[in-house]
Amino acid sequence: ARHNVPKWVGLMIFPTVAGIVHGMLSIWNPLLVGTGMGALRELLRQEVTFSTVPWFMASAACKVLSMSLCLGFGLVGGPIFAMIFVGSCVGIATTPLLPVSMAVPCCICATVGSFLPIPFTL
Repeated sequence: ARHNVPKWVGLMIFPTVAGIVHGMLSIWNPLLVGTGMGALRELLRQEVTFSTVPWFMASAACKVLSMSLCLGFGLVGGPIFAMIFVGSCVGIATTPLLPVSMAVPCCICATVGSFLPIPFTL
């Protein structure tokens, strides 16, 4: 069924909702602001224990939620650097079990490669 939603709703309301949700998530975790490339240095400096793993996983989930809302509701940006941030968070979360030099690059490649519909040739 086709909905008769006025065009101004899509141009004004949806981006506003996405901005509000992104702002609320960014208040909880300021590392979610922007592409995440500047936050990688901060992420890699943090000490990782089994008690901090949920925080890294929640940061990755919030970045995916924020990115999908912003892209789906018409804000500018792209998924590549956001997925690098997500892969870094997941990779860092696995460092209590695996070495950081192996876990982080593998998770970055896995998240970016699984998300983009192009061959991954880095």
